[in-house]
Amino acid sequence: MPILAHALRSGRASVIVFPAAHLVTSKTSSAKQRHRIEDRFLLLLRILLLLLLTLLAASPFTSCSQVSLTRTDGASLAATLIIDDSASMRARLKNGTPRLTRAIDGARQLLNSAQPGDSFSIVLAGYPARVLTPPTTELASVEIALDSIVASDRRTDIVSALSLARSLQDKLSHLDTPIVLLSDLGVSPGTELDLTGVTLPQEELRTPLSNCALISASPAGTTLVVELACTDKEAVEGRQLQVLTEDGKKIAAQTEAQDGAVQIEIPQAPERGSDPIDLSAWSVQLTRPQNEELDQIPEDDQTPVLQALNRLSVGVRADESKAGLKTGTGTVLRAAIESLDMKTHVQDLSVLPESAQGLERFSALFIDDASGFTPEQTETLSDWVEDGGVAVLFAGPGLTQAPLGSGFSPFVSGALKWVPNKDPGIDPDAPSNLGPLASSWSDLRARSRALLAEDPDLHVRARWKDGEALVVEKLLGRGSLYTVGLPSSVDQSDLALRPAFVEFIQLIITQASLSKGAGATLVGQPWPLPKGVVVFAPDGRPLNIDSSVQEHPNIPKGPETAASHSVEPQVAGRYKVSSTDGTGAASFRYAMRDPSEHILQSDTQLVGLWGADVPQSLVKVDISRYVALLLLVLGVLELAFRVHRRRRGTTLTAPAFSAP
Repeated sequence: MPILAHALRSGRASVIVFPAAHLVTSKTSSAKQRHRIEDRFLLLLRILLLLLLTLLAASPFTSCSQVSLTRTDGASLAATLIIDDSASMRARLKNGTPRLTRAIDGARQLLNSAQPGDSFSIVLAGYPARVLTPPTTELASVEIALDSIVASDRRTDIVSALSLARSLQDKLSHLDTPIVLLSDLGVSPGTELDLTGVTLPQEELRTPLSNCALISASPAGTTLVVELACTDKEAVEGRQLQVLTEDGKKIAAQTEAQDGAVQIEIPQAPERGSDPIDLSAWSVQLTRPQNEELDQIPEDDQTPVLQALNRLSVGVRADESKAGLKTGTGTVLRAAIESLDMKTHVQDLSVLPESAQGLERFSALFIDDASGFTPEQTETLSDWVEDGGVAVLFAGPGLTQAPLGSGFSPFVSGALKWVPNKDPGIDPDAPSNLGPLASSWSDLRARSRALLAEDPDLHVRARWKDGEALVVEKLLGRGSLYTVGLPSSVDQSDLALRPAFVEFIQLIITQASLSKGAGATLVGQPWPLPKGVVVFAPDGRPLNIDSSVQEHPNIPKGPETAASHSVEPQVAGRYKVSSTDGTGAASFRYAMRDPSEHILQSDTQLVGLWGADVPQSLVKVDISRYVALLLLVLGVLELAFRVHRRRRGTTLTAPAFSAP
């Protein structure tokens, strides 16, 4: 309608009779004048004015969603913003924006809606949870703190973040003390979060995750063992693994990627006599999928090759009368470890040590068909695993003979049960990261099995077809604890006769070489350092050294750490440690990704867990005043353009010639 009115406004031109025109021969012209719309800018302004008038008239029905907070009678408030800076927040939304960027934008919206007297504080929910900004009314400093938040590979620690937020609010006297949680809620299943009174805006952060991450790569004999963690088969289908040198040169042919452990043959070394291959600068890269939406975190598609610093020592506690070889001496576990040729030293243990000195020389520990652990053994195992050890418990019928006062902690909580087995084989469709050969357990047969009760601290790595867990993992400090619901004895099952058994043993030793042999820790775990050193990040940047190690909750206090320094690696990769004066040889330390952090889906059930106490949707804000302001601006522009056009038309009416 405005276009039609604008085009018809000129009407027909008036005819002026020129007397001398009859002296000129009349001719008919074949040219035709085309109709054109004039003053297009003026037309555009008028169309926008009409649209804004329509929107303003409908303002009772139109509003926009943004993060905002309610107030009690207009009083000032003290808000605590919990921003999740864990690895899962690196995932891209459909428009390509990372979740963390969207969360920070939401925090800025809150700051923009602040009134004089409002107080804000910021807590970061990546492990370990920490206070970025204490409560302050200086909103400029809060804005600067938001700008300092960077993406990381930390795991999620929302439980501790909520505890920190509530401890900050306990000291405030404001009537309104809201807590805003800006997170994708990517927590382990079964995690209990007290979300009472917590606002959960930005529902787009909790969209389904599709991702495949490279967790680690470590040499094992003549191969590289690469561990992947993927959300589903589509995320890894058709993708390849490529070994690269420090300058990006490809070393070997591409290898098909699979969820779990993948072996890559190490190419022959260049001719240098007897010098070993230097893998310290190598890395493994995962090719991108054709559909970018199937891998939402591209930053976790590359990992360095970790070099073990010494020969690994492996302890085996197994009874040869129960789990011995049928064709010779020794146990099934020892034979499987030695068959891998991973340059390990295997030592049989008659009993488990009850002191730290008895386990400190081992990197991995295999325990078969134990009848329980004493409190002293439990404490020794816990301390050893927290320091980076990896232990495996093969549960067997011996658990029914547990002495009074013994248990199976720290592997599992509570007692284990030995029950008859009805359904043979594991579920091939259940999520697992044990490697491609785990499918050889699909028809696994056993007369009986251990019943493993699931709890939030356990991650199921393999399930029976009836849904019960066969292999579970528990993370403790820098190390891991695995529990298998069958013993290694071939009389009880054919567990040890399948290729997946040897692959599982290799995975355990590889993890031990990372956490113990190569000095690798999970991202976010602080590293105590002596004075006079500088640490360089994987991208070459020097890191800030924290001189308050003795105050850190994750580092034990003592005279040896009181005068030390520490750093917290924020991203996975290889870190170079050298002296500040440049003397001495540089060493390397590694920060590893948490496998579960890169594949956990958002637990949307947590939102409804606490009923009405959990506000989910964003606050609706009336936009009529913004529309009215824009309408006023466009109206002024339209009037100014008309005045300018009229003056310009008056100036151009002067005659082109004058009569003599």
